[in-house]
Amino acid sequence: MPKKTGYTSANFCVAKYEAKRSGSIAVSQAGGTPWGSLTVDQAVLACQANGVNYDLIINAEWQTLAQNIQLVAANWSGGAVNNGSINRGHSDNEPANALVADQSDSNACANTGQTCSNSTWSDQRRTHLLSNGEVIWDLAGNVWEWVKDPNYEVSGNDDYISQITDTSHPDTFNIGSITGTIKFLFGPVGYFDDIDEFISGEYGGFGKAWLEYIGGTIARGSYWNPAEPSGIFTVRLDLGNSNRFPGIGFRCVYHF
Repeated sequence: MPKKTGYTSANFCVAKYEAKRSGSIAVSQAGGTPWGSLTVDQAVLACQANGVNYDLIINAEWQTLAQNIQLVAANWSGGAVNNGSINRGHSDNEPANALVADQSDSNACANTGQTCSNSTWSDQRRTHLLSNGEVIWDLAGNVWEWVKDPNYEVSGNDDYISQITDTSHPDTFNIGSITGTIKFLFGPVGYFDDIDEFISGEYGGFGKAWLEYIGGTIARGSYWNPAEPSGIFTVRLDLGNSNRFPGIGFRCVYHF
């Protein structure tokens, strides 16, 4: 994954798939359902069990990844960056459970009941294309994903990501290695609060921010149920360090 100024200072590798279980080790593979029902601390250990330089993704890396996806035209329903909406993955509650991925990236709506490919758009498409030509699965929808950084200070009014600006949420906070407004910490490149197609309906496919309750942890991407609130920028702050349930998984990274 290419580094991004303001967020990450070096390139890093990110798992193509949500973590699956192999004994006590988190692995990235298409087969198997996502490894859920772990606390964030247990997810850290499962990633680190792969060896030196493996870890749970941090928020700055998530932002690097999500903003990279935003700036690739193939991820947009309108075929151009910021035109239409970004696909939000398995998020319509049909079926009402986490899904197995597919070995073929072209089977991008695998097991959703929808039909699509990497060249045929669907809001339930489970894959996103990165600027380096690689494909990543389920960054939006399927299961929530823990990020490693704790949070004991970020708060604000819940809203759709496309409606959050430095004016609507002006306070500055620190999350891990980055400091900024909620827009900077969790939002896309650019402002969309006065663009008609981003203020209703799909809200650009960016997702929603649940900010009003502080639990101490951060989960991103959403899961199989909430429809429009799901998205690559979706964030939830109300969970705690002891929370664990089947609808929340995680994704590992490797640092060179």
